[in-house]
Amino acid sequence: MRKTQAKLQARAAQRGSHTFETGDSFPLLGQSIPLTLVPAQRPVLRFDGTRFTLAQSAQAEARAHFEAWYKGQARAHLHARLDHFARLHRFTYSGLRITSARTRWGSCNARNQIAFAWRLVMAPPEVVDYVIVHELAHTVHHNHGPKFWRLVAEIVPEYKHHVRWLKEHGNKLHLE
Repeated sequence: MRKTQAKLQARAAQRGSHTFETGDSFPLLGQSIPLTLVPAQRPVLRFDGTRFTLAQSAQAEARAHFEAWYKGQARAHLHARLDHFARLHRFTYSGLRITSARTRWGSCNARNQIAFAWRLVMAPPEVVDYVIVHELAHTVHHNHGPKFWRLVAEIVPEYKHHVRWLKEHGNKLHLE
């Protein structure tokens, strides 16, 4: 049984997909969190700070349970960090939305409403903070001109490193 699980996990790691089996792991703020299947529990998906547990009866719907859990985490974490940076640097925004966007990490519209993809909460904290600052900077400069990038660099001097990280690793932040 363990050899079969190891083979499944190795195959999934090559594809970058999840098996939702014991030993599979999921990113959360840059950490790899292992999953353990358990006979039964309510709620069916739990996170205890070090590992996920999933009721075996919910394995067929595991992706949906994980997505719902990540969306809740994204809403709480991103809202707290957005408020932190907005207060610290005197940005104003008019609202926050959590989306299932697949091609962008965040956006800011002309009314200064900010949206973030829920998958962002899988990235390391410093990358998350860069994306938040990037979108808050759009509340001042609604473009990617030199003034915009100077503002981002004032707050996150190493932002180019985070942009590179997203380009290299962002495609692995998913549940498929």
